Amino acid sequence: MGITITYGAAAHPNGEVQTTDDSWTDVLFNNSATGLVLETDKTYVFEVDIVARRTNVSYEAAGYKLQFVAENYSDTCSIVGSQTKTVITEDDPSWDVQAAVSGTSLKIQVLGAVDKTILWSVSFPIFEVSAGVGGGGSGSS
Repeated sequence: MGITITYGAAAHPNGEVQTTDDSWTDVLFNNSATGLVLETDKTYVFEVDIVARRTNVSYEAAGYKLQFVAENYSDTCSIVGSQTKTVITEDDPSWDVQAAVSGTSLKIQVLGAVDKTILWSVSFPIFEVSAGVGGGGSGSS
């Protein structure tokens, strides 16, 4: 069985979105509304850094870290176990962040507040592993 582990600069998406209400909003990566597509039969670990700043009034900001494992097994995506959210700082406790899956895509979602214009920025490396059938391996013949 061959094992593939991938990590690199190309696998480091950044995204941002602006909110003005208290609805869950998807963060856009490369202007894609579909989210981050998870490849079939791969497992990923994520550490997502999220920073938020209210732009229509000064002195409100927040910082978060989301940690979780997600997988795509036979074109069905799921978050494995539970997400860990660390609130680093949060001037408004009604703001929130979460990860969600839809189809074969992972979405990072943010929750702002009514009449508050908030700019959200998200960045994270991607670590993934997949197991393939045949070849590879480091055994001797």
